[in-house]
Amino acid sequence: MEVALKREGQHNRCVRSPWLVMSLLFVLMTAKLLTSVSSTSAMLARSQPQAVKLAGHIAPLLDNLPVVGKLAGTIRLEHLQIYLKLRNQLELDALLVAQENLAAPEYHRYLSPLVFKNIFGPAQETVDKVSAYLKSCGFQVTAVAPNNLSISVSATVATIEKAFALTLNYYHLRGGLVYAPSTNPSVPATVAPDIQCIIGLDTVERFYQQKKSLQAGMGVVHGYTPGELRNAYNVSPLLNIGVNGHGQTIGLFELDGYNPADIDLFRKTYKLGPGKYSNVLVDGATNTPGVHALDVEKDMEMVSAIAPGAAQKVYIAPDTTTGVYDLYNQIVTEDTTSVITVGWGDCEAASGASTLNALNNILKQGAIQGQAFFAASGNAGAYGCGDNNLNVSTPVDSPYVIGVGGTSLSTGRNGSYTGEAAWSNPSPAPHVQGHGAGGGGGISAYFKRPSYQAGPYLKSTYRLIPDVSANADPATGDRIYCSVPAAGCSGWMVEGGTNAAAPLWAAIAADINQYLSDRHKPTLGRVNSDLYLLYTIPQPYVPFHDIITGTNLYYTASAGYDPTTGLGSPNAWNIARDLAVVIPLAILCRASDLDPTPHVAVLCRSASTNTVAVEMVVNLDGSAVLTSLPGDGLPNVDTQLPKGTIDNVSLDALLTQIGDVTTIPAHYCLKPISFGTITTITYHGQTSNDLSCLTSADQEDHHKLWHVVDDILSQYVQHAHT
Repeated sequence: MEVALKREGQHNRCVRSPWLVMSLLFVLMTAKLLTSVSSTSAMLARSQPQAVKLAGHIAPLLDNLPVVGKLAGTIRLEHLQIYLKLRNQLELDALLVAQENLAAPEYHRYLSPLVFKNIFGPAQETVDKVSAYLKSCGFQVTAVAPNNLSISVSATVATIEKAFALTLNYYHLRGGLVYAPSTNPSVPATVAPDIQCIIGLDTVERFYQQKKSLQAGMGVVHGYTPGELRNAYNVSPLLNIGVNGHGQTIGLFELDGYNPADIDLFRKTYKLGPGKYSNVLVDGATNTPGVHALDVEKDMEMVSAIAPGAAQKVYIAPDTTTGVYDLYNQIVTEDTTSVITVGWGDCEAASGASTLNALNNILKQGAIQGQAFFAASGNAGAYGCGDNNLNVSTPVDSPYVIGVGGTSLSTGRNGSYTGEAAWSNPSPAPHVQGHGAGGGGGISAYFKRPSYQAGPYLKSTYRLIPDVSANADPATGDRIYCSVPAAGCSGWMVEGGTNAAAPLWAAIAADINQYLSDRHKPTLGRVNSDLYLLYTIPQPYVPFHDIITGTNLYYTASAGYDPTTGLGSPNAWNIARDLAVVIPLAILCRASDLDPTPHVAVLCRSASTNTVAVEMVVNLDGSAVLTSLPGDGLPNVDTQLPKGTIDNVSLDALLTQIGDVTTIPAHYCLKPISFGTITTITYHGQTSNDLSCLTSADQEDHHKLWHVVDDILSQYVQHAHT
């Protein structure tokens, strides 16, 4: 082989080898090819959307559990759902607050499902874009929810794992086998901002679904009858005047079927009249009664006991995560039931934050439509997951649900109320692991404390559970009839659990809605804030039994709100009467009176006679005149109030003379925007009058007057969401 030599002082002489030339050419061509491939790869990478992980899909219950296997790639998952994010979420949250704010024009002005979809639901172009992406990955799109909130798909495990960059693994969880993703799913950046979560990637929630019924132990043979429950919670006065839920429809959230003959026999036994039931079957469910039929029949019989005149609409879905979400979505998109009872709950830690938010978005739609969901808080006390960790359940953790806890009820003759204690049974009860059984209660790990849960008695910055309570102790349980062998039923039995308390509260709400409707009053709506309003502001009739003894295995009942029994148990007749005399006011300015003595006039108008009944004029110097106008049927009063004399005592005495009795929120009022601080005025008396209010546009010149009125009325004005 010849080589090129260079010696100092001599010319270079290159002697070339053909093999060397070929080698050098190969190196150069390879380098050029690699450069070209690298450039092409970079261009492709730039042209393809970046993958984004969707956080919040891993259930805390699976933390530190070892993988015990992997799902076969050929398995087909038929029920996956892609939940999309709502539009205009800041505006939605603001409207939800305003609907509960007595000072806001939007107070109790609820939306229809169509209006919700058009303003807040995912846009159709978003649905189309995400659907196209799913199809391109090999998914079969099977349905889109009526509110555009979810897209249903099916695919093989291999397709799912490739599309979302994860693996589906098996885990042992409390003696059972579940599957779940190894990591949070990833999707392209082009669709990631549109996707809330993917439902159906795991079976943790389905496996950990709580069995909600609790039967009484040996020696408990009586059980409360419908009449005794009605007496205990003061429902009987409502039924005695013909208020029994007539004209109302209660929705029942169920994951099993029932035997209508059982409900008919229960109603016949207690002379409750013929029942009105209808079924809505979701995701291929049937009404064939199965292992949980007792739970369904208990709900229906408790509703029958308290609101025998109400129609019952029974929504039934399969006991799967997608079935649960579809069932909630069916209820809100139909919007045919103003009151719904939910006895089924999951451990909050069995869900990731993203999936909890997807359910919360469905419940937001129900809330903004004025639907009241009464949900059982669970039967494991403060240990909602049945282990040694403090935890609550879903859906009661949602701020848009009324959480119903459990008590042990004591009664006298014919069920007359004698007392209650927070329910707990430290001995392990059937179907409950861990510390024992008791009314669910505690603090959510996910949701912030809603604005209606305000006051010195509420310490946490997160959602507290429950809101209210009722009898749930199996030892003081309710008489139920069930004949379904698959559910372990053989006739009459005594049942407990907070899923007996939730339908009792829902039925009371239906009774109250009829009572209010019959008197041309605004009905409850979603009711969360109204319950706390009744508690916070002194009422002429005490609405709740404050429960001050007992625990729920961790938290202790005490005076006021507590995370064992909430605000307390109901006095139905008192709640109805309190709400019926909630009288709206408007603060009005009169431009003609600005000179020389500007003042603000507070007017009440009789809704029945359309005549002005009461006027209070407040002057800039702080003096005021309270006047009962002729023709209103009220006792005459025309009282001068010198500056500085308006206080709680004098206002109480004066307004008692003109007849009415209670908190005055703005059910019908458009408050001046600049005067949002005055929300209610409270006074006490003996009778009720049907009053509503006038409205007036705000005028810039009168801002000064608002401050005067605020100063004068500050002693008895309640500020919203303090």
